[in-house]
Amino acid sequence: MLPIAQLVGPVPPPLPQQTADCDRPTYATDMLVCGDPTLRALDQRLLSRLTSGVPGATGASSSLIEAQEEWFKRSRRCAFERDQRDCVEAAYEERLAVLTAPSTSAIEAGTCRLGDKGHARLLVDGERLIIWRDGAVIAVAFRMRDEWHTFMTYQRTNTSVTIRDLKGRAMAHCRTARPSRAR
Repeated sequence: MLPIAQLVGPVPPPLPQQTADCDRPTYATDMLVCGDPTLRALDQRLLSRLTSGVPGATGASSSLIEAQEEWFKRSRRCAFERDQRDCVEAAYEERLAVLTAPSTSAIEAGTCRLGDKGHARLLVDGERLIIWRDGAVIAVAFRMRDEWHTFMTYQRTNTSVTIRDLKGRAMAHCRTARPSRAR
């Protein structure tokens, strides 16, 4: 008897996606998103943002912001997490926060050194820290979360902030003008 793979032939990879495909869900995470009203609403908000035509809406403005395709692939790995739903919800919340940064409530909090790429402004915007230069978002960082590993995280003291990538590498060092309100 032949193995099934030989009977049906090679299985092609899934088509590229940026959000869940509820018409033809390929990933376990898509099935979860499509069956959960809260996650589906987050997915629709993300799709709306991505197709809005707003500059920076896809997050491709900086190497310190994860490309949409990479975020999508990484978010689908939530299927392997203990609490898949919490992981997916946190992933969508992070992505929407990155793509809508900064809000009108953001306050200037200091300056950042970006290695050999010069300096930029540090903004505090609720729970996220934003590195901003020449009218563009350079990076958005969040506190470490248990259910989802954000693309950029921050560690802070009273007078400084270090922005780290997924691998824990320091990507920016910031000095705060006054103690940061982000907790």
